[in-house]
Amino acid sequence: MSLVLVSVLTGILAGEPLATVEAIIGGLGNVFSRFAIIITCGSIIGILLQ
Repeated sequence: MSLVLVSVLTGILAGEPLATVEAIIGGLGNVFSRFAIIITCGSIIGILLQ
């Protein structure tokens, strides 16, 4: 979470808040699309072990 906040702060200070938000959303989408199966399986295992 702190990496996202620092990215937003840096983007705002650089004068590019809209581009910053677009880059962050795109990056998060890339990460989730690559690891979607792993994240989903981990969530299901966590629910089952609870």
